[in-house]
Amino acid sequence: MKYLLMTIFILFVLVIIITGLLFYSSYALWLNNREEVLSRLYTLRRLVEEGQRSPVSLTPSLRAGQNTIIYDRHGRIIGEFSNGRRRILPLNRIPPLLIHSVILMEDRKFFIHRGFDLRRIAGAMLVNVKTLTFSQGGSTITQQLAKILFTDSRKTVRRKIYELFCTIEIERRFSKEEILSLYLNSINFGHSNYGIESASQFYFNKEIFNLNPYEISLLVGMIPSPSRFSPLLHPERSKRKQMIVLNYLSQYGFVKPEPLLNGFDTFWESIAQIEHQPATSFWSMESNRAPYFIEYVRQYLVRELGEETVKAGGLGVYTTLDLEKQLIAAIVLDEGLDLQRVKEDEVDDKLQAPVEGALIALEPGSGVILAMVGGSGFTFENQFNRSTSALRQVGSAFKPFVYASAFESEGYSAETIFNDEPLSIETPQGEWRPANYADQYYGPVPLSFALQKSLNSVAVQLVQHTGPEPVIDLIGRALDLSRQQSDERFKPYLSIALGVYSFSPLEFARAYSIFPNGGEMVFPYAVTRVENNRGVVLIDNERDVKKIVTEYDLEDKLRVIRSDTAQQITDMLLLVTKRGGTAYRAVQSSGLTVEAAGKTGTTNNYTDAWFIGYTEEILAVVWVGYDDPAYTLGVGQSGGVVAAPIWTEFMKRALWREE
Repeated sequence: MKYLLMTIFILFVLVIIITGLLFYSSYALWLNNREEVLSRLYTLRRLVEEGQRSPVSLTPSLRAGQNTIIYDRHGRIIGEFSNGRRRILPLNRIPPLLIHSVILMEDRKFFIHRGFDLRRIAGAMLVNVKTLTFSQGGSTITQQLAKILFTDSRKTVRRKIYELFCTIEIERRFSKEEILSLYLNSINFGHSNYGIESASQFYFNKEIFNLNPYEISLLVGMIPSPSRFSPLLHPERSKRKQMIVLNYLSQYGFVKPEPLLNGFDTFWESIAQIEHQPATSFWSMESNRAPYFIEYVRQYLVRELGEETVKAGGLGVYTTLDLEKQLIAAIVLDEGLDLQRVKEDEVDDKLQAPVEGALIALEPGSGVILAMVGGSGFTFENQFNRSTSALRQVGSAFKPFVYASAFESEGYSAETIFNDEPLSIETPQGEWRPANYADQYYGPVPLSFALQKSLNSVAVQLVQHTGPEPVIDLIGRALDLSRQQSDERFKPYLSIALGVYSFSPLEFARAYSIFPNGGEMVFPYAVTRVENNRGVVLIDNERDVKKIVTEYDLEDKLRVIRSDTAQQITDMLLLVTKRGGTAYRAVQSSGLTVEAAGKTGTTNNYTDAWFIGYTEEILAVVWVGYDDPAYTLGVGQSGGVVAAPIWTEFMKRALWREE
């Protein structure tokens, strides 16, 4: 018994010592940071008093920040983002019902306590002890405001003590009305919206004084967890939370229950009709004229410079994008997908998602990306960039690499004759009979004709002669893959002749660039340079890419195929867009008068439709299909029928703009 009491006493003393140390270290840290932390609140209070109506650049923790601005290649602004744009409102412009709702749901004793609600804290602690979690919070509005001032929101004892000192100081320096005003202008409402006015504009396209009880209750319900209760991401969960708020408002006499319940479903139908402009990766966007491209750039910048620098570092980001070509790409892809959607009901009436597509264009000589559209529309549900991240089989579009390999390793040329005939090949899996489209065969034909007609029989025979390894080596070098990467990704099967392996549109654009670029690989990039707010260059990709090209040239790694091979393939691909070629009809109907080389690609069961084509100035890749490869575009919906018209329309408009 004596030793037990001694142990308990020692543990008690240790707890006191540890607690004392935590309090001391937290207080010392608070003293060091106090004036800087509180100055953020004074800045916000000044903005409120001035009646600031235009968006204000403040980070979530109310630090001043400078926006990062993204420019196209001609210096036009295409995007601007920060870590927290918000609109500021004084308390007297916020509807009383909203104020009552916030106090009712978040802190009913707000005007009574001095920053803490001890009974509420004790209740939260009891729940947390029972569940062994930090799931229950007992924070008052003042404590929540204190929490907003810290970027580190982890639930630790030290942070809670630090927050305690901040709360005491806020209560001492600001009135209750000021605290409430600061809080309502600081809350995070999700999707990069901070402050009640920004949330009102974003979710309902309304000024805050026009909000009805449904809208107020939805916003107030989001406060505890804006991501968990987002009406855009989790509508059912948001509805349940909204109903809880409405019930409390009814119970306390702020609204009448019957009319509200009758219009609940109608309200949610109207919410679905509102167009919400998505923030790039849920960052705040003041402008975004090329969302898929800007998100691609953002991810690159974060990898190179870190998230905080990109969000609020006041960077100037100069990109390779040509805004005019980008807008054309978005329009023609949308038009092409609209035409394809008309055919959807004829194909499959059980489709769960619409047909998708991607278009990417670059300069084949330099690799600079001119346009990038990664899908049918950049929304909260559709931010996947198919132009850079979707790996899809390319079908017959792969055949130029098979031909180039044969020219390089076997000495064949465009005039070499092969017999186009039905094949029967024994494989470990059994007999394989690769067939031409519509089972049509032409007998002895030159390779130029075989590529123009995209004859499967001839392509397979070429791989039989060369073996798959030279083809794999060629495509690996075109993509700058290591030998190990190529071996892991591409297996040496004869079916490589028919394009059974998968590529993203950007990868395929890079690989195809060896043909217009005289046989040498390119290094695609989207950002030319990045400057900080003092004009110091942080990234210079134009310089770096030139350096890499020089190094590769010295190491004899730049050249993938001979220049005469590249020219022969280009000459053969020019035939694809002329009479008798698989893309002739699309070129003829579009009115494209510029000579262009290209190749169609269609996968089994018409799952994927591709077209890749180029001139000296532009190389563009178009892919159309469903995200789920189990769905077909429909019988006859080949690359020449579906993707080639989009490509020809893009090239016609883009090249016309250049003249």
